[in-house]
Amino acid sequence: MKAQEAGHKEDTAASGATSNCKWAGRSADDSSTNLSISVRAKQGLGQVNNNDGALTQGNVNGRPATQYVPNTGGYCLLSLAVSQNSRVDLGYSILTAKDTAQVCEAVSRIANIVEPKLPKYEG
Repeated sequence: MKAQEAGHKEDTAASGATSNCKWAGRSADDSSTNLSISVRAKQGLGQVNNNDGALTQGNVNGRPATQYVPNTGGYCLLSLAVSQNSRVDLGYSILTAKDTAQVCEAVSRIANIVEPKLPKYEG
């Protein structure tokens, strides 16, 4: 993803996040993309919403993580645990994507950059 401008803060009232930042950009094939990073200081992995999609448990560099993929393509959410009761969400979308493989691969690469910058997991 190539960001088109600096990230900007988003309203967190509806999402329950403590803070949220969003970037808009373009993918390699020039499709519109969006990346959002949300800090959820009072919501752990157990509170990741599964709105008619697939929820998968796993880890990123040994840190507990949950991946959510909705039934319709183009979006992938990867949540990284900071503690039992807090997490950081990485949401990525490619607006023209028909399947989520490309989108989830991209958000996984982003997670590998973000994860080492988070506080050590305390679970």
